[in-house]
Amino acid sequence: MFGRTDVATDIQIYSIPGHNAEIATDLYTLLMNEPYRLQDKHIIELFVKRDFAERRAFTALYVVAFALGIPAILVASGFGLSDRRKR
Repeated sequence: MFGRTDVATDIQIYSIPGHNAEIATDLYTLLMNEPYRLQDKHIIELFVKRDFAERRAFTALYVVAFALGIPAILVASGFGLSDRRKR
């Protein structure tokens, strides 16, 4: 990674359900001085669900802003008024 040799960026471990705590303890003792991040399937699933929820919220926000912005611009520009009323 980034020109460094002998560096693992990702490790995927399959385990029997219920043994995650034991594996996490073993990895902690093995990699005590190394930076690492430990995630299980449940944590990753929560991250994915949260990301999709945030995307839906931002999409709804942009749709509402766009729907309200166009009429506001048309009203401010005087679109649809006769020439006498514009002055």
